[in-house]
Amino acid sequence: MEDVISNLLNVILHRLVSNPDALKITTEYCEQTDVTIYTIHADKKDMGRIIGKNGRIIRSIKVIALSAAIKNHLRISVQLERV
Repeated sequence: MEDVISNLLNVILHRLVSNPDALKITTEYCEQTDVTIYTIHADKKDMGRIIGKNGRIIRSIKVIALSAAIKNHLRISVQLERV
């Protein structure tokens, strides 16, 4: 099921960034909280495109990912890191 979220994030972000080769999404599962953490690693130049004005785009990406996770009965968190 977690592959669904990774694929969803990949599709959204590859269309958004100008350097898709630098884009990487890592997954880490935390057993204590039962949460899967998806970390988006992107090029420094693409951070503005991903974050958007006042954080609107990253917030929208998180809402879409959380909606897909709820549908699949998963608990997730989406984070953003610069490469």
